[in-house]
Amino acid sequence: ANTIFMGPSGRHGGCGALGLALSAHRRGSKAEVHLNHMGVLLAYRAKNKERVAVMRVLQDKDMAEAKAAGIPVTHDGITLDEIAAKLGAGFMPIVLNSMRYLHQDPTAHWFVVTDIDDESVYVNDPWVSKTRRKSARDMSDVPIPRRVFERITAYGPKKERAVVLVSR
Repeated sequence: ANTIFMGPSGRHGGCGALGLALSAHRRGSKAEVHLNHMGVLLAYRAKNKERVAVMRVLQDKDMAEAKAAGIPVTHDGITLDEIAAKLGAGFMPIVLNSMRYLHQDPTAHWFVVTDIDDESVYVNDPWVSKTRRKSARDMSDVPIPRRVFERITAYGPKKERAVVLVSR
């Protein structure tokens, strides 16, 4: 799933939406991908054009593999109400977000939506910061106000949104 260049060293370590969907598919789950743009996901994070070119090649490869596997990829900017409906239908939404809200770190990150009500979106966050004295329990079913959720899941200067829906 690692198709995004991360950090100043340019190490190859960030997960892309297509890579996450393919990873779930390879493990026997159904997956679908919702993106709000057509370009290379998080391309602005790469420090030069050559890294963007590598990300484009990897994304194109993943797109072809997703198509061959029958994984739906739509460029629709799925709404929170649509995510709630998918959650109710048994899908697990994995959502791109900024870690700034939960971790005071502006890095792109993925978390899982576990519930949505009129006030909040509840998430499980795999980032458990032991230096901040957090436990897995602290990062489970974390409530995020809906208006904040909408803001933190529009990532970066292009307000990129990505949701991977996974089900058995």
